[in-house]
Amino acid sequence: MAYESDGTLGELFDVEHLAHELMADMADMAGAAMTHRARSLAPVGKSGLPGRAPGTLRDSYRQTPVRREQNVRPGVDGYVSGVVSHDIVAQWMESGIRAHVIRGPVRFRTVGGRWVTVRNVQHPGVAPRWIVLRAAGETEAAFEELTQPAVARFKAGFEANAERMRRRRW
Repeated sequence: MAYESDGTLGELFDVEHLAHELMADMADMAGAAMTHRARSLAPVGKSGLPGRAPGTLRDSYRQTPVRREQNVRPGVDGYVSGVVSHDIVAQWMESGIRAHVIRGPVRFRTVGGRWVTVRNVQHPGVAPRWIVLRAAGETEAAFEELTQPAVARFKAGFEANAERMRRRRW
């Protein structure tokens, strides 16, 4: 059976629309996975900062909205998402803190509950945890597996369009 149309094959199957949906879905899935992994890597425990509840850092990680971006690679447009935290502690955990002196007077509560004031405190520093970097690497490594549901939806949509075109009377 022959088909004739003034449109292109892409217009008949709406491939561009389906491809954009696929790329946005894949970016959303990767962003969600990356956010979930960053939260699972964030340390949760007794905070050394006054008034800071345990889990504050973990709960601060949020998925960035999916957005279309030009030149994600040279000459290639695509969709991106990821994870972000606006908590200052996230920056400290990501890249670490060098050992340094905190000039006082500094007042703090001891383990025994007694208040102490000192002139200076030698902070030992914090080793980098690379939370977002590790989450990004793990997400990239699992990208194909993570995005299989989106690829399956794309395939089903393409096949449904093909079936509509096959049944269409020209």
